[in-house]
Amino acid sequence: KEKKPRKPRKTKDKTEAQRNKFHAICTEIGNQIGLTPGQVKSAIKQEMFGIDEFKFGDKWIRMVKSSEDTDRVEYSALIESAYRWAAENGVFVKDWA
Repeated sequence: KEKKPRKPRKTKDKTEAQRNKFHAICTEIGNQIGLTPGQVKSAIKQEMFGIDEFKFGDKWIRMVKSSEDTDRVEYSALIESAYRWAAENGVFVKDWA
């Protein structure tokens, strides 16, 4: 009997609620430590996803990798990373459940 190849599992897209929660956490952290929400978001994403680096002419360009292609599970991990980042930096963040 010939085995059929398994179909790849479909992942679920991140939700708008997840995006809103991550942005609210970043805003709250930023307000407490004097950074913009965008700066906090970049710091957390850099820890989780790393940095893209490429050469353009004679200059090296460094960019935080995007979270746009993350699925629901990965985005949940990003939210958990935000809570951890806050705790490691002495910031209390309320639970945005």
